[in-house]
Amino acid sequence: MSVLDRFQLTDRVAIVTGGNRGLGKEMAKALAEAGAQVAIVSRKAEEAQAVAAAIQSETGKTCRGYGCDMTVAEQV
Repeated sequence: MSVLDRFQLTDRVAIVTGGNRGLGKEMAKALAEAGAQVAIVSRKAEEAQAVAAAIQSETGKTCRGYGCDMTVAEQV
């Protein structure tokens, strides 16, 4: 049995900050592949939405992109 067989996130929601590129993007994709609905949060909303759409298309799981600067308390 593989690790992913034991790591099921069906009916869970995952929030990935900085998920529009690099490790965050790959983590968002892996979480969706494990069954989670994923929210990608980035300072650049358009990029987060584009990555979310690609992940949703590829995995079939709900994935949304949001703009938020985590260093600004009013946006969090």
